[in-house]
Amino acid sequence: MKKLKILIFLLTLTSSFIIYSFKVQAESINYDISTAPIVISGDSDDDYIISGNTENNYITIEPGYNGTVTLQNINISIRGSNSPIAIQGKDNCPNSSPISNIDIVLEGDNYIEYKGNDGCAAIQVDQGTQINISAINPQDNSSGILTAKSSSVYAGAGIGALNHHHNTNEATSSNTILGECGTSATTAGGNIIISSGTITAKGGHSAGIGGGHETYYDGMIVIYGGKVTANSMRHAAGIGSGCPCHKGVVDCCTPTSSIIALPPAQLSAGGAGLTNNVVIPEYALSGANSIIYIGDPSKPEVTVRTEDNTPNADILVDLSENPTISSVLAMTVASDRLDVNKIKFGTTDKNGIYQFNGILQDTTSFFTNACSIKPKTLGRPYMSKDTILESGGTVILKLLETNVALFAETSSPLEENYTTEDALKNAYCYQLIYSDSIPTYNVSYDLARGKQSDFGELKFYYADRSTQIPTAPTTLTQGDTIFIVTPIKVGKTNGNYSDILRIKSAWKGSSTSYIKQVVKQAVCEAINVTLCPNESYFFNDQNLNISGTYYDTLQSSAGNDSLIILHLTILNSQTITDTLSLFDYELPYIYANTTIDENATSGDYTINTQSNQGCNITIQLHLDITPTFDIELDTNNLSTCPDSKRMNINYKIDYGEIDSFAIYFDNNALKKGFNNAEKQALTYPIQIELPDSVESDIYYANICFSNSTCTKEYSVRFNVDYSSNIIVNKWNGVLALLNSQYNGGYNFKEFQWYKDGEELSNETNSYIDTRDYLNTDTSANFAVKITRDDDVILFTCLYHYSSDISSSEIAIYPTIVNRNQSITVTSENKGQATIWSTLGGKKQTTELTNGTNKIPGLNEPGTYVLIVSDENNILKQQIIIII
Repeated sequence: MKKLKILIFLLTLTSSFIIYSFKVQAESINYDISTAPIVISGDSDDDYIISGNTENNYITIEPGYNGTVTLQNINISIRGSNSPIAIQGKDNCPNSSPISNIDIVLEGDNYIEYKGNDGCAAIQVDQGTQINISAINPQDNSSGILTAKSSSVYAGAGIGALNHHHNTNEATSSNTILGECGTSATTAGGNIIISSGTITAKGGHSAGIGGGHETYYDGMIVIYGGKVTANSMRHAAGIGSGCPCHKGVVDCCTPTSSIIALPPAQLSAGGAGLTNNVVIPEYALSGANSIIYIGDPSKPEVTVRTEDNTPNADILVDLSENPTISSVLAMTVASDRLDVNKIKFGTTDKNGIYQFNGILQDTTSFFTNACSIKPKTLGRPYMSKDTILESGGTVILKLLETNVALFAETSSPLEENYTTEDALKNAYCYQLIYSDSIPTYNVSYDLARGKQSDFGELKFYYADRSTQIPTAPTTLTQGDTIFIVTPIKVGKTNGNYSDILRIKSAWKGSSTSYIKQVVKQAVCEAINVTLCPNESYFFNDQNLNISGTYYDTLQSSAGNDSLIILHLTILNSQTITDTLSLFDYELPYIYANTTIDENATSGDYTINTQSNQGCNITIQLHLDITPTFDIELDTNNLSTCPDSKRMNINYKIDYGEIDSFAIYFDNNALKKGFNNAEKQALTYPIQIELPDSVESDIYYANICFSNSTCTKEYSVRFNVDYSSNIIVNKWNGVLALLNSQYNGGYNFKEFQWYKDGEELSNETNSYIDTRDYLNTDTSANFAVKITRDDDVILFTCLYHYSSDISSSEIAIYPTIVNRNQSITVTSENKGQATIWSTLGGKKQTTELTNGTNKIPGLNEPGTYVLIVSDENNILKQQIIIII
């Protein structure tokens, strides 16, 4: 592969990237045309850059040459019997299989003029040849300018065939045609393809671009980009044929000739009649068997929009089912330069409208890669529209009726020699979300280029993005989310690749139109270079001596652009001043191949070493070793009861000193009332403050210990168990759990009872008969491990039960009271009376004495639980209703 000159921009947008590359310019052979004529041999493998000014010399390209010729600010203005630039062909060679296929790259401002009277063209394109004209930067037409002018009325085309009446020095076909013009004439001229640049072409007694006088133009002219102006001085088309038989150019054509002009090309063409330089409008594009001019202001206007007028939507056209156009493009333009399945006509304006003038007599499919941006239909794609446009009109891309959304995830560039796994990992991907209540079925997915696609088998994944769906889903129902991944085939060389993903299905008993979405992938050649100090690497016409990633574009022998990535590493200077800061626990430490041992101290050191490339390196190192600490935090089985005000966490300092700590809770804990504790003086143990009316749940926090030089963070999980108040003594030693109406609103589904820390294997109900376990004992501690309906598992705090305790000694009345009405509690023992809300919040506590006690009333209506307890036991519970 030859080294080529290129400028490249790499633009990254969120997860997506776009590569804009300037057209290549070879550096293999540079030639100054002012010195002498140049003849490029047909068997040459070289590319050429030609510059200079001349009034005597010319460029001849012999049959069989396939390469790139760059015109670099060239000026050729000559007379005589030679065309300034002659691409020589072969007699009877069909233009469907040209013997020469040449890229003409325009750099700067180029002027080519034939001033003689011998019928030559400014740029001669013979039978059986093809030229592909482009600017050095395809994104900027002004980067490549060409004026090709035949200034004599006896001359040939600006770009194309000769005036055969004055000059027979060209390859032609032996065929003669008796057409509408009424007289036989030979066929001549090759294919002319224009993709970018600013081009002005003027013919003499011949077309501006195309045929010469007294021959039928036999080639194909395709203009799919650039700004093109083409005119004739006399009796010929602006673009198309010269006058074959002295009777004009309309309907004077060969069966194989075609003119195709597609957006974003900008054309201005004018043909002339028998009177010199008098424009005849119908001669603008004329003299070809088929003429397609999208953008012709004289043709009917076509309006294209989405159903909901989406702005900035690319309007793409699939011409694969349009044989008039697709057959010509297939013969003349490589698919990697112009994909017939997705030609971009334009982009909708701020009002969601795109308009052009033209006629499409064959079926043409319009589509957009955009999706709806409306909130109610966000991400929903638009259906393609197959139509024939013979007299203008409106093309509306309907929003897909099925409630489905597509969201694109653009691909990441691959480096050459990528693996199947690489291709899959970096592939273009669409997330499909199906939200319609009516299923869609008979769903099919394919790529427009089929077996010729650069992309392999489509892959499908479930919503988790990691589990592959074995076969393509053929039915989609409400709630389905799938990812459609389009990995490129393994083994593709560097270049830019694309295709169209098509999805089709049946919905409500009828078949939907195709959804068409573009997929893209770039493959790059990677070069890794490491240099010693003061060395440089020549890349992209620059001597590079700074580490970094650089980009260039080369061109393959097939004429395809390819991206080159250079990863350049320049080693540090030969004398390096460096500072290395380490914590003491990091010793011993490897630095620049010299081991810093565990006994090293802070200070200045000199290290002499070599790079892997053998470069001598002296390092003046300032070493700073910082003492740190290590800690063991006791995080096992951390739990507390909701009645507690705080929870303690123990720790042990293995070495070092600690000045402070901080506690940071997760979002769940913060929402439920816990508060972060910023820098706090170190205490032992660490205490977590519980919020009032804390909910029983599992919580998470990070505890950060710090000193002046170091911070270490530890994650902890702790439980706030259920209060023992949710266990009540029902009767004769039967303990039961309160339900959600009385336990604070918790719903329980599984239970496991414990006595004095031992699991009671057969006790898995919400109640237990303690008499089965007390035996000779009269008391024990009971607890329950409870699984909630949200699958959270927590214990209750210990409930102390004694068979000697009787609630019959306690009376509570009345149990239905008005607001602020007191409640009477009589008891033979001292204790406490606590009123709880049914949500678990403590409302008030009153100390009880022997005898009769008055409990202050509450002001809020509702249902409450009054619990009478002594130091160790709940003695009685009573529902209180305040009305």
